[in-house]
This record gives sequence, structure tokens and C-alpha cells, in this order.
Amino acid sequence: MHEFLFCPVCGATLVQASVDGRERRKCPSDPGLFVHWDNPVPVVAAVIEHE
Repeated sequence: MHEFLFCPVCGATLVQASVDGRERRKCPSDPGLFVHWDNPVPVVAAVIEHE
């Protein structure tokens, strides 16, 4: 898993801040610019075609 240290949008160093009641790394430039949620969810999908 890639660990973000910098905002991929503006390049600013991410800071620890409370977002939705949890500590997250986020961009200090703008509250909604980038938040590293760090919650990967493994997903598997399949399509079965029959006749």
C-alpha cells in the first residue's frame, strides 16, 4: 500500500487532522482538497454468461 506524505494535487506536506472523528492525513491547503482515507477494501467481481 502506498503511503502518502504529500498531497497529490498541490504537493503540500500532509498533516494529521481529525476528519469525520478519526485522525487522517490531509492537505493543509484546503479542507476538501485531499484526505488520505487509508481504507482499502478488497473487491472481487465476476460476470457469468450462460446461454
